[in-house]
Amino acid sequence: MPACRASRTSRKWADEQIGGVDTTHYRGQLEKPPTGVDSGPFDIWVGKDDGYVRRVQFSTTYKSKPQSNITMDLSDFGKDVTVTVPSAAETADATTLNIPGLGG
Repeated sequence: MPACRASRTSRKWADEQIGGVDTTHYRGQLEKPPTGVDSGPFDIWVGKDDGYVRRVQFSTTYKSKPQSNITMDLSDFGKDVTVTVPSAAETADATTLNIPGLGG
């Protein structure tokens, strides 16, 4: 939500249901996108009763690459989770990768 609140372009868009939860849908435009990224629109859906972010969606266009569209749905807040650590063979060190827009 900080990006939504900090954006002068963010506006209430509609009331919608996400995963059976009543939400308020906000839409805005990134004002200071990362270097190498053209500003893209973003959408955030916030639960009306609990204030939790239920969905985040944004699009970016890299100056020399195709467009990227990302949607994340969030649910089951407060529920216990089980995490299994992957083996070393299932992981990779991405800190040395040059990924535009992600600090690379």
